[in-house]
Amino acid sequence: LRFVEMMGGRINIESEPGVGSCFTVSLPDIRPMIHEDISQGDGPLILVIEDNPSDQSLLVRELTRSGYKFEVAHDGVKGMAIAHESCPAAIILDIEMPGMDGYQVLKALNADEQLRPVPVIVVTAHDVRHIVTTLGASYFLAKPIDREALHQTLSECCEYFSQLAASA
Repeated sequence: LRFVEMMGGRINIESEPGVGSCFTVSLPDIRPMIHEDISQGDGPLILVIEDNPSDQSLLVRELTRSGYKFEVAHDGVKGMAIAHESCPAAIILDIEMPGMDGYQVLKALNADEQLRPVPVIVVTAHDVRHIVTTLGASYFLAKPIDREALHQTLSECCEYFSQLAASA
């Protein structure tokens, strides 16, 4: 039930004693979210570095609903390039990706003077909170991603980033 609700869906249950039960799961169509022409808000820019299309779609949908601008990178190399070009207010980073994985991205971000101050939210299904915070992650969210926790974390990141920009 929790997974379905997190994806914006619902579950209907019809049950008749002695006959059986029928479960119906309804999920929103996420394919349009992958399309390039998604309307973006005018809020702070968030960089999503995630290789899984369904996780990308979930994150993009939540960013769109909250009025953020966003860029999506499918791997760490592309993510680093976008980060240098756009200087995002926050980075949402997956750990398990082909090529340059999330650990390598964290190390590269931490070694880069320009990008080191950018808050990084690591999202992964693995319990690696201690490792990623040691490598420089600002926040850790477990997959499946809780919407409320994501929104709260993004709010904190953007507040920090705006204070940082004001003091520069």
